[in-house]
Amino acid sequence: MDKRTGRNEYDRHWKRVIHSLFEDFVAFFSPGLYEMIDWDKLPDDLDKEFQKLNPDGKSRDREADGLFKVYLKDGSEQWILVHIEVQGWKDTGFAERMFQYFYRIFDAYDKKIFALVIYTEDYSETYTPPRYEHNFFGTKLSYEYNVYKIAEQDENELLQSTNPFAFVILAAKKALYGKTAAQPTKLELKKQLLRVLTVMKDRLQLDKKDLLTLFIFMDHMIKLESHYSTFAPRKS
Repeated sequence: MDKRTGRNEYDRHWKRVIHSLFEDFVAFFSPGLYEMIDWDKLPDDLDKEFQKLNPDGKSRDREADGLFKVYLKDGSEQWILVHIEVQGWKDTGFAERMFQYFYRIFDAYDKKIFALVIYTEDYSETYTPPRYEHNFFGTKLSYEYNVYKIAEQDENELLQSTNPFAFVILAAKKALYGKTAAQPTKLELKKQLLRVLTVMKDRLQLDKKDLLTLFIFMDHMIKLESHYSTFAPRKS
């Protein structure tokens, strides 16, 4: 598997888990936004529309990009676009591209936009602030967006969370540990996560669909060689 294929596969697993657990996703990253949304009305996935707005013109180059339309509790026609980026590699032009996404979405829909970037790698040495600035002879512009760094999250807080999406973040953080680890270490990490998922299933009363979604994500985050046994959560 080449680097680009592997990256796209990685992005697709992120996209699937975000789509499958979208309500939990919003509650985890923005409780205030979550409370404003009328969840009796299903969010609309604007993936096709988003591809047309892609600033680099490569509709499938970034599999994890996502755009959703949600509706507010006050019953108004106003809705909010939730812009999702899962960023897992160094991109020197990223802040500018985020701004391009913003103005193209705003120009096309004229709606409020919640933009979030999830950094899935540790960029402590190369990290740049989540800000795009333009300054030319008195013409100034500054655009900022929300950032969440998986490498900096506290595992104990994730374990105590009542939101299933905390397991997604925990699995992604464990995957950072196992990225260059030997197979026995990766196997132990997966066993640890499976024990956490089993406890979470009982504590949060997860249904089979959500349980399987979380397991599949975890299973793909930490890859094992084929001669290691495949394991799955027990059916209740």
